[in-house]
Amino acid sequence: MLSTIATTIPRRALCVRTLPISQTRYASHGTPHYNEPSGYLFGEKPLPQGQKRKREDWELLWYYGMFGSMALAAVGLYYKPDTRYAMAFIPQLLTALIIFNPASKLGH
Repeated sequence: MLSTIATTIPRRALCVRTLPISQTRYASHGTPHYNEPSGYLFGEKPLPQGQKRKREDWELLWYYGMFGSMALAAVGLYYKPDTRYAMAFIPQLLTALIIFNPASKLGH
C-alpha cells in the first residue's frame, strides 16, 4: 500500500500544471504611466507665424451639439408651463378632500 502511494504522488506531480517562474506583464512598457508635461497647451506645439490651426473632424459636431442643446434648453425653460397660480388652491383642495386639516395637530 505504501508503494502505491509513493508511485502515485510523482505521477500527480507531473500532471499538475507548472507555472512560469517569472510573470509576463502586459502593457507595462517601462514608460511613464501618464503624459509628461511638454509645456505646450494640450500638448500642441504652436504653429509658425501666419498659419491657421486645422480643425479636427469632431470639433464642429461638438460645437453644434453643445451650444444647440443649450439653446434648446433655454427655449424650453422660457416656455415652460406656469404653475404658480395653482399653489394658492392646494390648501383649499386638500381641506375639501379631508386629507389635510391645518387646525389639527396630527397626533403630536
